[in-house]
Amino acid sequence: MFCPNCGAKLTQSDQTFCASCGLDFTSIKSQLTPERSEISDRKQMPVRMGAPGSHSMRCLGFGIASIALAVFNLSYGLFILIFSLFFFDFNRMIVELIIISIIHIVGVIFGIVSRVNGQKARNLDPENAAEKVGSLLGLGGIIINAGSLVLAPIIYPLLGMFDYSSLPPFTYTYD
Repeated sequence: MFCPNCGAKLTQSDQTFCASCGLDFTSIKSQLTPERSEISDRKQMPVRMGAPGSHSMRCLGFGIASIALAVFNLSYGLFILIFSLFFFDFNRMIVELIIISIIHIVGVIFGIVSRVNGQKARNLDPENAAEKVGSLLGLGGIIINAGSLVLAPIIYPLLGMFDYSSLPPFTYTYD
């Protein structure tokens, strides 16, 4: 227990005054703070440091693949959006939307697999950076791919609502 006035450790639990500051404890016995333990009551697990294990490497690989698919799909989708301003074809847009959706679904699956392997790596492999980076990349891949998967069917049909006949024809002349 500790003195509420000066914080000094009390040597006996039935002490009536503080040996450090002289505070009388008889009237304030309920205000005494119990002794705090620096070690948690929970069982301490040893931290295993070492080279990345197989689950950590799978976590990192699938996380990179998930982000790579998201970046590829966003770039490809931007290209299709710009391309459709000049050459709008509804049937082609449906095919492109299906292709983009399939790639986004694969990206979400890769992100989930990365997170699952990250969880297994936390339990089975030594602590390492590959698992942590892979888990973050997997989470980012899930968010980007899922968000794009939701937005793509909303954005692409909107392109069909514009009147493209007012745009100048796309021609290239050779000099």
